[in-house]
Amino acid sequence: MLLLGLPRLGPTLPPDFVAAEEKAAELPRHLAEQAAWLGVDRLDLSEVTAYSALDGIHLDIEGHAAVGEAVAQRVSAMF
Repeated sequence: MLLLGLPRLGPTLPPDFVAAEEKAAELPRHLAEQAAWLGVDRLDLSEVTAYSALDGIHLDIEGHAAVGEAVAQRVSAMF
C-alpha cells in the first residue's frame, strides 16, 4: 500500500480556502504519522509538484506527469 500526500498548493487559491496554507503545511507530518502507524509506504507529493497557478487546487499537465512518474518509480521500487 502506498499513501500519497497532496501536492503543494498553488500560488492562487479560491477565497473560500481560508487557512488552507497553514493546514496544508501540517498535512505531511500527519500523513507520515499515519503511514508509520499503518506500516505502509508514503510518497509526499508536495516534494514532487505543486497545484497549478491557474487556480491553486488542480494539477496541470506537467503536474499530472510528475505525479505519474513519481508514483511509478515508488511502486516499482516497492516490488
